[in-house]
Amino acid sequence: MRALSSLISDVRTFARLVGLLGLLTWGADTVRSPPADPLLRVVAYAQVAANLGYQPLENVAYLGSKGILPVSPASVGRLYLYSSRCWLTHVVLEFVRLGREHALARKAEKKDPAAERRRLVQTIVAAAYLPLCLNWSTPTGFLPDLATGALGTVAGGVRLLPVWQAA
Repeated sequence: MRALSSLISDVRTFARLVGLLGLLTWGADTVRSPPADPLLRVVAYAQVAANLGYQPLENVAYLGSKGILPVSPASVGRLYLYSSRCWLTHVVLEFVRLGREHALARKAEKKDPAAERRRLVQTIVAAAYLPLCLNWSTPTGFLPDLATGALGTVAGGVRLLPVWQAA
C-alpha cells in the first residue's frame, strides 16, 4: 500500500506541474472581475497570491527531487515545506470565504439550495485538507499514513459527489 500511495502521490504532483497556467488564468479573472464584497475581494486576492506561491514552489521541489532541476535534497525539503504553508494559507482563507458567503446568503431574501450544497461540499473538503496542510507544513509531520490517506480520500471523494450527481 505504501508503494501504491507513493505512486499515486507522484502522479498527482506530476499532473499539477501545469497547474500554474490555470492559477494564472484564475488570478487574471479575479483581477478583471473581483468579488463585490470587500472581504471576499481581499480573500480572493490573498488566495490567488497564496496559490501563486504554492504552485511554483511545489514544481521546483518536485523537479528537484527527480534530478531535473539542480536543487539539493535539503532545499527540496524546504521548498515543499513552504509550498505546503502557502497551501495552508489558501485553506484557512477558504474557511473565511465560505463563512462570509454563508453570512451573506443568510441575509439574502432568496435562498439558493444549490449554492448551499456547494458551500457544504467545499467546507468538508477544506476541513479534510486543513490537518493535511498542517501536517505537511511542519518539518516532521505528525499524522500517521493511515490518517493522511483517509483525509485525502475524504477530500477527493467529496469533491466527486457533485460530478457524480450531475452525471
